[in-house]
Amino acid sequence: MSVSPPQWNIVVTRTGGTACTLTTGVSQVVQSVPLRAPADVAIVGSDLGLAVGLVMRNGWRGSAAYIYALRHVNPTTLATVRNADIYCDYMMGNILTGLLSIGSAGTSVSVYGTKNGKINGQSGTRYNASFANVFTSTTPPSIFVF
Repeated sequence: MSVSPPQWNIVVTRTGGTACTLTTGVSQVVQSVPLRAPADVAIVGSDLGLAVGLVMRNGWRGSAAYIYALRHVNPTTLATVRNADIYCDYMMGNILTGLLSIGSAGTSVSVYGTKNGKINGQSGTRYNASFANVFTSTTPPSIFVF
């Protein structure tokens, strides 16, 4: 008898509120995470969409790199609209942490964290990735390493 490797599901559930006109209790799996529990799981949002972020292993092998997975989720359907991952060059290194935040206008999100490899050929232990108009475009993030 073989035992499957462990897996965690990141689930978004609509709980409603006084002004919410959408059906409450609806749930959707946003990401399945293999092998180890995800870290720094967060959700931010505005009327334009939800952004779910987490640090996770990028595959089923124990040697798979850790990445920051960012998912744009449609607030009406809870379906994932866009996947935008942040990872070290050639998966040689790991994203260690990630703190997700949303801009005051509700149109951009940023991720700030630590890493132990190069991103875009740049060395440093910290990164800041900014997604402008994350809910309305597929423009890649501006990433600063320091």
